[in-house]
Formats: sequence, C-alpha cells, structure tokens
Amino acid sequence: MKNLLSIFCAGLFLGCQSPGIILRVKLADSAKPSKVKVLGEFSPKDYEEARKSLELIEFLLPDLVFTNNPTIFWMDSKEFDGLTVGKKEKFILIDKYFKFKEGKVPDNVDYFKFSVVYAHEKVHEERNLNEAETQALTDNRLLNILFTEPNRIRAWNPKNGLPKN
Repeated sequence: MKNLLSIFCAGLFLGCQSPGIILRVKLADSAKPSKVKVLGEFSPKDYEEARKSLELIEFLLPDLVFTNNPTIFWMDSKEFDGLTVGKKEKFILIDKYFKFKEGKVPDNVDYFKFSVVYAHEKVHEERNLNEAETQALTDNRLLNILFTEPNRIRAWNPKNGLPKN
C-alpha cells in the first residue's frame, strides 16, 4: 500500500465492470507503472462482510468513523493489498487474498485481516490523507491492538449473531 499520487484509466468505472481489466498504476515514488488485474465488483455477500468488518473497526477504534459506501472490486496484485483509485468518484480495490472463503464462517481473525486493508483504503477514499497519515490513523493503531491487546479482537461479536469460533 503506497501513496497513490496519480492513477489514470479512461472509463475506469465502466472498465472495471468487466472482470480481467488490467489497470496501470503510477506511484509517486516509482519509475515505472505497476499493473493490477481487476477481477470484478464485490458480490452482495462480499459487501455484507465488508460492512461487518467496519463493525469490528468501530469496536476496536470507536473514533474512526466512515460515512461513504464506495464501489469495491477484487483485484489480483503482486504488489498491493489494496488500492484507492479515482479522482472525483473513488473506487477501492482489495486483493483476492483477503476474500472470505466460500463455505467457511469467517472468524474474528478473518475479519481483522480484511479490516486492516479495508479501513486503510477507506481512509484514503474518504479523507484524502497521504500514506503516512493513513498508516498512523489505521494500520499502526490496529496492529498495536493485535500485538498488545489481542483479546479485544477475540471479544468482538458480529451484530448478526454469527457463531463465535
């Protein structure tokens, strides 16, 4: 997850509707563009899991509030866990590695892994903060909880009543 200074892709929204689109990402501190493959928009179930992940963030960091509901896509990337792209209308891309496994009830660790990436990208999307500010607001605080208070992560219970593992 690096600071995105610029990313331009004509017809990004329309192009991302079709799986397999390759986006070229130009980062401020890189000489050459990176490529990511957009796999498709989140399914309704994926959006529901993302919503639950924000419940976990609210539980762990009550001061970190999100208001937007951006369009989210799965991507295949060797370089990025997540990306926020676009100028006026922004989109979030999350690597397929973080996709919840079919047929398995996600546990708190699954939600936490996804939440770290999703919260990071939501901060970029909503607040336009640079990478260092975003890491300070999300990643550093969440990883501190992971290492110093892991029981707080285990104590979270999704509001929909999923069984605790």
